[in-house]
Amino acid sequence: MVTRIGMFDSGVGGLTVLNAFRKAFPKADIHYVGDTLHMPYGDKSPEKIQEFSRQIARYLCSQGAELIVIACNSASSWAYQEVCDAAGPIPVLDVVRPVVRFLANSPQLTQVGLIGTRATIQSGIYPTLLKAAAPQIHVEALPTPLLAPLVEEAIELRELNRLLIAHYIHQLNTESIQALVLACTHYPVLQDIFVEVVGPNIQVLNPGEVLAEECRLNGMNFEGTGSLRCEITEYTQAFEKTAERLLGQPIQLKTVQLPA
Repeated sequence: MVTRIGMFDSGVGGLTVLNAFRKAFPKADIHYVGDTLHMPYGDKSPEKIQEFSRQIARYLCSQGAELIVIACNSASSWAYQEVCDAAGPIPVLDVVRPVVRFLANSPQLTQVGLIGTRATIQSGIYPTLLKAAAPQIHVEALPTPLLAPLVEEAIELRELNRLLIAHYIHQLNTESIQALVLACTHYPVLQDIFVEVVGPNIQVLNPGEVLAEECRLNGMNFEGTGSLRCEITEYTQAFEKTAERLLGQPIQLKTVQLPA
């Protein structure tokens, strides 16, 4: 039985994963770190993503985490093994592999659209893992680098958000894809707009929800008091505003300096 979950992302995006976990496991104690000093990870080199991810993983472990959740697609794509090495015996979950397993277990699925940061798309991790698990599935991948900064800045102009999302989505062959993977944990903040733009015939996948549901189906048990400890590496008002909107409650933010 796990009591304390350590979870991290480059910024507010991972809060969509946190939100999914809190809905599925309301008694879970979660320690969340948003690396706002270095966000977004999507335009960083693999080496930098690995360096930052190792630092956060070691810090979360030192604070008593019994499970690490990489709530970031860029870090899941480039630093999964580095986080596993840093965590040692502590188990590690990410947001890429559960989505791949979900897609591979969808028997009628043959065409998937994938949007994410440049780092995630350039890693090629989704097509690589799907080729091994479900070679019949064709992946059409598109980098969408403007969306994560938009979410980080808490821009709430719906029509602007819709225009940008439509600009990207129209570059995909939406007549053939059956599912759209939001391969950046920032994107579910705008999930209702994605659903509106792609229409009812395309399933929109939120990686946080897929991960939380897989944990539930696997019988994982998160028992605690439902506490939340939220830390960031650099204070931004936009983070606080977006976090409170996503979680539906005021939050106590603490700025932390991670050890090298």
